[in-house]
Amino acid sequence: MFKMLIVDDEPLVRLALQQMIDWEREGIVIAGEASDGREALELLRQQGDIDILLADMMMPRLDGVGLLRALSEDKELSGRIVPIILSAHNDYSFVREAFLLGALDYIVKADMEEAAILSVVRKAVSALEERRGAAIDMEAGADDVGVTGGVIRSRDERWLKELLTKEAAEFSDAAVASLGEELAKEWKGHAGVAVLKLAASSREESVHSFIRGAIDSVMKEAELPLALCRTERHEYALLSGWGWGVSGACSLSALHDRMHTVLGLIMTRMQKYMNVPVSIGVSDPGHRNRSWKYLYEQAHDMAEECYYAGFGHIFYAGASRTGSRLPLQSCEGDEDMTRLRAAIMHELKGASEADDGLGVEQSDRSARAGWLRLVDCGDRLSPLETAWEELCRLLNDPAQRSPQDVKRFWGDLLWELGSMLYMRDKRWEDIDGAGGGPHEALHSCDTFADTKEMIWSLLMRVKQLLSPYHSGQDAPPVYSAPVAQAKQFVDENFCEDVNLSLLSSIVGVSESYLSKQFAKEVGSNFIQYLTRLRMEEAKRLLQNDVKIVEVAERIGYWNPEHFSRLFKKMTGITPKDFKKKSTARLAGG
Repeated sequence: MFKMLIVDDEPLVRLALQQMIDWEREGIVIAGEASDGREALELLRQQGDIDILLADMMMPRLDGVGLLRALSEDKELSGRIVPIILSAHNDYSFVREAFLLGALDYIVKADMEEAAILSVVRKAVSALEERRGAAIDMEAGADDVGVTGGVIRSRDERWLKELLTKEAAEFSDAAVASLGEELAKEWKGHAGVAVLKLAASSREESVHSFIRGAIDSVMKEAELPLALCRTERHEYALLSGWGWGVSGACSLSALHDRMHTVLGLIMTRMQKYMNVPVSIGVSDPGHRNRSWKYLYEQAHDMAEECYYAGFGHIFYAGASRTGSRLPLQSCEGDEDMTRLRAAIMHELKGASEADDGLGVEQSDRSARAGWLRLVDCGDRLSPLETAWEELCRLLNDPAQRSPQDVKRFWGDLLWELGSMLYMRDKRWEDIDGAGGGPHEALHSCDTFADTKEMIWSLLMRVKQLLSPYHSGQDAPPVYSAPVAQAKQFVDENFCEDVNLSLLSSIVGVSESYLSKQFAKEVGSNFIQYLTRLRMEEAKRLLQNDVKIVEVAERIGYWNPEHFSRLFKKMTGITPKDFKKKSTARLAGG
């Protein structure tokens, strides 16, 4: 039996959920209930064996999003509980935030019928059963290495990782070499490696077993053998015999079609059910003169193509832009890039430093003169913006720049910025939004677009900090371009159906990146910010004697009851009472 916790601030909803379904028949026991996220978190930690969490989005003290975030950050609870979100009518846009934090699915309260609830809960049960089955299979096959039910198991994943990442002379055990030979022999030369690269922003620790289960189930359905290991924090390597079970000769075209179908299904399931963005790189089919390490490195390089192209793609060796690259050029030796970087530093220091004790070096002035000859500043961009855009144009060249080389260039730029701050008795901690430090933020950027936005935001904050007019907390906030654009759109359209998916498409960055940056820079997550704007507008309308039903519709809530509940949660008073008090205040004023 699986244990489920129901969390909702409305007693009638909790009662209905307990009584409208025969949970025992579904293999579920209701282990308890809570009226808000904070109480639920305490129960989850006390009991320690809850499997399914059914939680409302909007609750006092700690809402559904806050509860999911707390779960993902709790080492004991993360990855063990399957969350399902209860959403009020027309709240799907808010649920997107929950999906980013690992929610399996959602149930709309307005359509809360037995069939709809069971459909979602049974999905959670299936995921839990799949997880348990995978654990049992791993335990049962822990003492040998071989083909069992078409799936290859290994006693120690370290053997597989060594097989992929080390030369034969570096193997810690002779069994590693034997494992490689056995796989190649068993799969008859049609073996290959696929590398699954997960977005760094995804909380893969909380869905670790689900990822394995999804891959394992797809490979079983395709009747393909599998060896799987986690090579890096955000990366899995899948070894398989793509020609397994095919009688007679198997053309490369047929192998490619089979791989594409299977890997595409894995990608779809990870994105749809676990909200994990993934990029997949695929090696050439294995040959006798190519080691497993060679195939892994080939697949790994292909998966890294997402740095330029984004997630949601499968990249094949020989069919990628890498295959048509010119000889790679190092960023370090590029004179134009060196001039542009120096010019950016010059613009950040500012001409005002000529009057302080530091001054602007002659080399900086020379650099600025040099890069001005390279580009046309035009009338719309400042010198700093122009230098930055030209630098990014040179870097964003997948035909000539490897992702690794570009990342090293960004890292060097951050070190130079840090040194400049240090010389002026400043630290990264002095910059609002620096969080765990710029190098950590750089590491969490998966794509060139995300990296560009992160570093530009940092440059703006450095410029503000070094400005002679900087006045500490009195200085106006500086937002990164995507956050500023998203915030402006929400400010102007908060009464419409605004959601993270729409905003991310407008500003051109991923939902997960925008969600994280918005919360960090604005100080509240997207849902909280949107709700606060709507409630402030609701107060204004109520004070002008607008009917409650009309107020709800005007600010984007088509369900007046939901609006009333939300208003009370945010203000501590119902719209009706707020309106009465406002009227009385005006009458007495």
